[in-house]
Amino acid sequence: MSLKLSRLSGALAAGSIAFTLAMPGIAAAQDTPGTAVGSLAEVSNAQVQSLLASVGDTVNFTIHKYNGDPQTKDRLTGTTADAPNTDGLEPVGGVEFSVAPVEGFDLNKVSDWKRYSEVDTTKTPQEQGLSLGQATTLTTGDNGEVSKEMPVGVYYVTETKTPAGASAIAPFFVALPLPDNTDPNGTGSEGWVDDVHVYPKNQPISVEKSVVDKDVVAGETIEYSISGNVPAVPQNKKFNGYDIVDDYDESRVSPVLDTVKVSFSSGDQLTKGTDYTIVESDGQFAVSFTEAGLVKLAEKRAGNPDLKVNLVFNAEVKADVENGEAINKASVYPPNTGSPSGDFRGEFDPNDPPEDPVPSNEVKTVMGRISINKTDAKNGKSLSGAEFQLYKCGQGTTDTQSGPLTINGQDKWVTGDDGKVTLPAIQVEDFYNNEQQTDEFDYCLVESKAPSGYALNPKPVSASVTAGTTLASVDITNAPEKGMFRLPSTGAAGVIGLLAGGLLLAIFAVFAIRRNNQQA
Repeated sequence: MSLKLSRLSGALAAGSIAFTLAMPGIAAAQDTPGTAVGSLAEVSNAQVQSLLASVGDTVNFTIHKYNGDPQTKDRLTGTTADAPNTDGLEPVGGVEFSVAPVEGFDLNKVSDWKRYSEVDTTKTPQEQGLSLGQATTLTTGDNGEVSKEMPVGVYYVTETKTPAGASAIAPFFVALPLPDNTDPNGTGSEGWVDDVHVYPKNQPISVEKSVVDKDVVAGETIEYSISGNVPAVPQNKKFNGYDIVDDYDESRVSPVLDTVKVSFSSGDQLTKGTDYTIVESDGQFAVSFTEAGLVKLAEKRAGNPDLKVNLVFNAEVKADVENGEAINKASVYPPNTGSPSGDFRGEFDPNDPPEDPVPSNEVKTVMGRISINKTDAKNGKSLSGAEFQLYKCGQGTTDTQSGPLTINGQDKWVTGDDGKVTLPAIQVEDFYNNEQQTDEFDYCLVESKAPSGYALNPKPVSASVTAGTTLASVDITNAPEKGMFRLPSTGAAGVIGLLAGGLLLAIFAVFAIRRNNQQA
């Protein structure tokens, strides 16, 4: 008999393949982690032997590896028409698979095909008392494919090297060859597929971090957000963990853990203690899903490939923070990475973290400071007791727009004996929310009180603080008030008194001049 052989198109979900059972009365498998196929109970031994004889001793086995979300099919016939749509999907090279023969199956016997159809694809061979022979390692090329002629038999396929930043596929069983199920009655008696193709997919895990820190100053809080996607649940398995870890610059910021909020992108809020715990350690904290939280995560993920876990929290900029960059990043430890096991891996342990974390982008907050040096305009002597306030001015001008600014509850700063004072940290003018910004203003210093014996500096002094110059050093001089007319600092009453006194003197002078003229 001349048989026209076809390729098997397997629908794979997170590495799981599904094939239609050939035995009438058994429902078609749907995205199961493995294959329970080929029950030929209605076919004689002679027929099986005859059909296998037409195949030969080996079967071509091809793995196509892509990054993408799982696809599901109700029925897989083993024809190219069942190939999943790979348009726009990224092939993945360098992925390793272990293809191990399952011992004890003679596919020349109907009884062994029947026994194979009863294999529990949700369990490992060891859990079912099955032994594995010497495995063959297959590694995908740059096109995401690898092919190998394999002896006829039953195999257990395990992904042994998962792409970085992706969830592991579930191991699966496959028979080589496969019954050709193009027969609409599903008897499996039409022939054999000796060019078997499977399409296991990994879903890449991505993590995005953002910060809102516009106009922040020392002692105030900034807001961080972390968003990570969720891989598909391994079929008939549970998620074994999901951890979001934030790494922060503990010298510059301190997270306010009471502000932590965790939610799904669908809008559902999660509860601390019930759905997740918070684990603190030096320079980081982790939001670690509980077993109950993982159940919710799996339920929300089902049929929703765009699901994300969102984490929002505040962090306080330390009061004594120096100028410079506060770098912050995060990582997600996705579920079932490297293993399809659904056994709960426990609360996050910073001393023994899970494997294969997925890092986020870095975000930074750039803080600047202003240092004032107050001296005598004539001799350069350091002047203490000068009092300054901080304003925002128009860019390139000294026209005050807002202020005085308050930092750490203080809005005035006084020079010491060395004539110097450095203001607490402030947001730079041209970088915030983790983006370069247009420099739309300058900081300005306004002298609110002059050193004793010196005239008040009447004009604001520009002090530009940028991402390129996070420490602005400003020299400000004062002239002695000796020989200068200076209005008293007694307020309006003093000024009025001075003017009234001047008026009386003028009246007296006029009276004196008139009297002298009359006497003459």
